Amino acid sequence: MSGSRTPARGFTLIELIIALSLTGVIAALAYGGLHLAARGWDRASQVAMVNDEARVAWGFVRARLAQARPVLQVIDDEVLVRFEGEPSLLRFVAPPPRQQAAQGGLYVYSLEVADDGLWLDYALYLPDGREISQEPPRLLVKGVDDRRVFSYFGAIRPDDDRRWHTMWDRVDRLPELVRVELHVDGQGWPAWVMPIRAGGE
Repeated sequence: MSGSRTPARGFTLIELIIALSLTGVIAALAYGGLHLAARGWDRASQVAMVNDEARVAWGFVRARLAQARPVLQVIDDEVLVRFEGEPSLLRFVAPPPRQQAAQGGLYVYSLEVADDGLWLDYALYLPDGREISQEPPRLLVKGVDDRRVFSYFGAIRPDDDRRWHTMWDRVDRLPELVRVELHVDGQGWPAWVMPIRAGGE
């Protein structure tokens, strides 16, 4: 029996060109996706690193602020607590940081928004009200967009309602809570609310 063979049909030039074009488009899309994913991973890693550093720094600040002392001083014949609270500045007296714990005494801690960053400074507090700086200020967070960072909760006077204030200055008691709201590089961070154990005293 004689059979007739159908000749094998190859790809035409147009089909090859279309196949190669589709392969090129798929490869370009895959490369773009991988590149975007790699950039996203790098960005997420950087954000995580910044957040970790901020967490450590705020852990230190939270621990010191919780132990703030209602140290009194006389200013213009008024007995006031040694605490300054403004939207961009927070100053309070608390026990020493761990590395200076052996020296004892009290320290004045300052958190201030300046030069597009949030800075921490602390100094030894002497009984006569003088301060002796121990180290240069430390940058906690850079890229701070808004100077309105701090607010304070409590009753400024015994008969006042307890509420949030943008200022806590020239007062004879500590606030009960301090709220920190940061906007960094155009993004709002979650607010921290930090209690003061001696607040209201």
